[in-house]
Amino acid sequence: DELHIDISDNGCGMDAEQIQKLRNSIVVRNPKLKASIGLYNINQRIKLCYGSRYGLQIDSVLDKGTTISLVIPANADTFLDEE
Repeated sequence: DELHIDISDNGCGMDAEQIQKLRNSIVVRNPKLKASIGLYNINQRIKLCYGSRYGLQIDSVLDKGTTISLVIPANADTFLDEE
């Protein structure tokens, strides 16, 4: 079971190029960019704790808005067992 938390706005949204850059920035950290470091850190921490299938997902439609979805296990005791 998974818990999905969606946060949406009805702002200006992003075009395909902007959303792809943002999606890439939360997966691969570019030290030259200062933007999105918080989203990158959150996404990486979730993946480290729960596994690669969990994390942030970002969708946006130009002139309609943006949605960021947080996906984590529904059971809070589900941490990766490194031992």
